[in-house]
Amino acid sequence: MSKTVFASKGDASVAVVEKRKHILCADDHEDTRAMLVLWLDLCGYEVTTAGSIAESLPLTERGGFDLLILDGWYPDGLGVDLCEQIRRFDSQTPILFLSALAFHCRQSCVRYCLIFQ
Repeated sequence: MSKTVFASKGDASVAVVEKRKHILCADDHEDTRAMLVLWLDLCGYEVTTAGSIAESLPLTERGGFDLLILDGWYPDGLGVDLCEQIRRFDSQTPILFLSALAFHCRQSCVRYCLIFQ
């Protein structure tokens, strides 16, 4: 999505189309997705949601996201496994893990996935 902003220079007005940053919010809890969509939309971002790894992976393969927000756990696997799959074809898009569950033993896997692509 984009928004049109009108800029003036002297007597002339020009319409400038600004592309909104696009974020994928992948979380298996619908209430968390809804809260993030509301908040991020208010901040001016375009948000796409997914509730599982099976939904998230095809979206990320198509590309076009400026940020990926991933959960730690999904009904069909772990967020760190999704991250590793994404990094096989996309080493550039920033990934943010946002989860109510955090386990020390998985921190090294997350660091590997994000730092050593």
